[in-house]
Amino acid sequence: MLALYGQNHLVYPVLHYFHSTDPQTAAEINVVVLDEALTLLECAVKPEHRPDAVALYALRESVLVFLDTLSSAFIKPSASAPPLPLLDELRASNIPLVSDEVFEKEVSSINKRRRLLLALVQNDGWTWKSISNRLGRRSVPG
Repeated sequence: MLALYGQNHLVYPVLHYFHSTDPQTAAEINVVVLDEALTLLECAVKPEHRPDAVALYALRESVLVFLDTLSSAFIKPSASAPPLPLLDELRASNIPLVSDEVFEKEVSSINKRRRLLLALVQNDGWTWKSISNRLGRRSVPG
């Protein structure tokens, strides 16, 4: 479904100009929330507890197909990346996580992707706080 959504935006770039007024149903918000959840699974969870990378690959690629359509709507990566997800709630739930330093290093490898996700959120009229609230991290600025 996400791949089809991305393909539709590629064929019909005008779709980038239609926006939902509800963050719960805004497709762009949901795509970014999904990608942030994948980032947590791939970068924050200790390697021996992560889902199989092959299982996550199709999701990441579907998001990438959609992100590749953004240039047709003249959406460019933001100048800076959004705030890193806070790991406190995950730690409080006893999810085995890497250190904050390792997490920061892992996430730095997808900095451009996260800058593009932030640009998508802002282009759709939202703030990064819309993403943080959906992931249960209400203390994240922005």
